[in-house]
Amino acid sequence: MNETTNFIKEQLLSKSKFNPSELEERVNPHLVVAPIAKKKIKQTTKKYNIDSKVSKNGVLKHLLVQNNYRMTNKLTKLHLNHFIKSSNKHIKEANYVLTKNDKAKLEKKSMYEYLKTEKSDLYKKIPISYEILFQKMFKDMWVPYIVDVLKIDPTADYKTSLSKLNLNVCLTKLAICDFNGCKIKVVKSENAGNIGKEGIVLWDSQKTFIVIENNKLGLDTIKILNKSKTVFEIQLPITENCKHSIIFHIIGDRLMYRSSDRVGKKFKNKNVKDLMYYINAEYLSS
Repeated sequence: MNETTNFIKEQLLSKSKFNPSELEERVNPHLVVAPIAKKKIKQTTKKYNIDSKVSKNGVLKHLLVQNNYRMTNKLTKLHLNHFIKSSNKHIKEANYVLTKNDKAKLEKKSMYEYLKTEKSDLYKKIPISYEILFQKMFKDMWVPYIVDVLKIDPTADYKTSLSKLNLNVCLTKLAICDFNGCKIKVVKSENAGNIGKEGIVLWDSQKTFIVIENNKLGLDTIKILNKSKTVFEIQLPITENCKHSIIFHIIGDRLMYRSSDRVGKKFKNKNVKDLMYYINAEYLSS
């Protein structure tokens, strides 16, 4: 260690002073080798200011919104399943009551009037008739909505409206439109039992259309129409009295999104694997 000390004094410390003994006492001539201690990094937690984005409990509102959204979505599905099952159950009870009282041969409107007057409790449990929903949901709600979205002038002559209508823009907008209240009809489907069924859309879900079917011989029933491998027909009225309309065929596979998610969805024409079903020879010949 002495040799090392002399080497430090003569070779290293003497470079700054001619006489190493005159160096300040605070200079340690000994070479000390010691491990370097790591500095502790203080972990700073994010502090959120209590403002409009934070609730009273200090929890971010977007977290509460997400939780409420999931819970609302779950409760909606449960309530919807209960509504469909209970509606079909009460429709069977109503048909049994009509058959038992020899009212099954009445006209459809008379059936609803009989249940409303004689069986008011049962009448409140069955779904609303197709005629009422056609006026309330289709004509009063969906038609003004789709006319505003597609910029259709219903007061003009249908030839004028048709000439001003850009069909390519219509197709793009229809891909992101809301179909709740729309009148649809199944034109082609893998399920042969659904072909020809039509009704007013009560709920536009991710994979299905829940509709009220127009039953001309009896009470209207609720049907679930799958979007997969199904072609739907919709009519867009272009006149104020809904006498003239444009017919569009929409592919259900391309609409397998919730109506709220389709608004921000950018549809691309690159993936056409699902279209192989629709260009099949058996499909076209049927």
